[in-house]
Amino acid sequence: MKNTRKILVSLILVLAMIMSLATVTAFAADEAEQTRTIYFTNNQGWTKVNAYYWSSGSNPVAWPGAAMEKDSTNDYGQDIYAISIPASTENIIFNNGSEQTVDIKLNTAVNGYYLTEKNASGKWGVGTWNNNPDGCNHSPEGEAIESVAATCTEDGSNTYKCSKCGENYTEVVMAAGHKYENGKCTVCKAVPTFTVAGVKELCGTAWDTGNTANDMTYDETTGTYSKTYENLPAGTYSFKCVQDHDWNPSYGGVGETADKDGNFVVTLTGETNTLTITLTGTTVSVKVGDVTTDDPTDDPTDDPTDDPTDDPTDTPVATDYYLVGYINGANYGCDDDYQNLGDYKFVDGKVTATFNEGSYVFVKTGDNAKWYMTEGWLGTEVTEAILYDSSIGLTEANKLHVPGGVEVEFTLTVNEDGTLTLSYEVKGGTTPDPKPETPPTFTVAGTGAHLGTEWDTTNTANDMTYADGVYTKVYTNVKAGDYAFKCAKDHAWDVAYPAEDYKYTVDADGSTVTITFDGENVEVDVTAPAAPKPDDQQKPDDQQKPDNQEPEQPEEELGFFEAIWQAILDFFKSIGDFFAGLFGGSEE
Repeated sequence: MKNTRKILVSLILVLAMIMSLATVTAFAADEAEQTRTIYFTNNQGWTKVNAYYWSSGSNPVAWPGAAMEKDSTNDYGQDIYAISIPASTENIIFNNGSEQTVDIKLNTAVNGYYLTEKNASGKWGVGTWNNNPDGCNHSPEGEAIESVAATCTEDGSNTYKCSKCGENYTEVVMAAGHKYENGKCTVCKAVPTFTVAGVKELCGTAWDTGNTANDMTYDETTGTYSKTYENLPAGTYSFKCVQDHDWNPSYGGVGETADKDGNFVVTLTGETNTLTITLTGTTVSVKVGDVTTDDPTDDPTDDPTDDPTDDPTDTPVATDYYLVGYINGANYGCDDDYQNLGDYKFVDGKVTATFNEGSYVFVKTGDNAKWYMTEGWLGTEVTEAILYDSSIGLTEANKLHVPGGVEVEFTLTVNEDGTLTLSYEVKGGTTPDPKPETPPTFTVAGTGAHLGTEWDTTNTANDMTYADGVYTKVYTNVKAGDYAFKCAKDHAWDVAYPAEDYKYTVDADGSTVTITFDGENVEVDVTAPAAPKPDDQQKPDDQQKPDNQEPEQPEEELGFFEAIWQAILDFFKSIGDFFAGLFGGSEE
């Protein structure tokens, strides 16, 4: 009996230790997992909502982030989504896999967001609200009592009287960011800021887009940005030029000046060096002392000892202009051939040429620094166009179409506002009938097992068939459910229709879904399957399962705390078995 008591006491002590350990572990986990809940009003009807969040350069979730869960519906019938994230999170982006918001800096005063309007980059701006589960979720009564307008860089606010509780409350209006057009913001007239972000030995902080000490100086006359570093020791330096303290967009090296990541790389050999970095349009160049290291037009036979008495009034090379583009079916001075100035140099504002086939042209300066292009696609019938310096931020930089098989004379005029006027006149030959344009490819990208991969613009199995101006895609044996999609152009999200995800419902398994798209309108036709024949009817349940056996359920893998609880239950069961055996044995 004494041994029995010892065993029982020992078992109780072990149980107490296990429960104490579980309590301490759970407490430590609660301490470590301090979170906050963020809400998103789905006022644009996205079919799914993701939250991509990060802090201090770390990315705790992979793009497009963690899926948010529907929490409630507001008074306007809009779904509200919620997600719990680490309380230390600094930044968040809401997205649906294709569309996204701007980068949002979180603060403790706001926990709810909704979409406002898209900026020039196609990203949604956001407004704010506060979800207060323990109090009044305010709703405005009429117009704002007081408003502070948001600027491109500073948040604004609107103060309302609540129609529910009568109290005044304030909503933050997030800064929308700059909207650049022709090199200036259409809202505040500011020009973009460019910053050198690179190795610590060059910039003081490594790859830091926010270090304003590396901001470049803008020259309004030339439209170029520059930054000079002095007293640099010999070594290899890499960097990029980033816009508005963000990595998108950013510009680095090309060809021999680039590393595998596209950074500009320059090697200095002197004991102390002066390095000047220049950004012209999208082209980065560097100058070490008095030598520009990446000028492809430098004559290798030039005397390296430049005469300091050279007349500073010499006409710069940049006053020469060249006609370049996609000519006769090949790059000519653009893309990978960007350093080539070619043979089409304007002399007294004129160039005569005959192209074998229809071509697309623009103009570059003789120093390969400035590229002048059209704003948008002008069509095949236009013979005169205004060309803009592409470095000032064209919304859609494009080229002028020129027919092939005829002799044309180009005329170039420099305008007072810095733009160029390019025109051409057919001088000889007969303009051939234009070749029929190959229609673009459109691909269905959306949800559903019948697509193979979801929201995938590159899956050619979902390419649509084109005929008489209409694109069509047919799916058979589609399961019942709710689905959504867009028609994406040329396997990318740059152009996709409709603007918001198209949603449709399939009521029965085995349906046929036909999606049609005519360039503007998207239509879906769902055909339900025919009713099964009597011979095809399912047998009663008791004939479906042999011997009425239930299917074996897969064993679930237990989590950490579930495993501890199961161990405790097993422990008590063993105690019960012990006492049952002990007392049962004594009765015998």
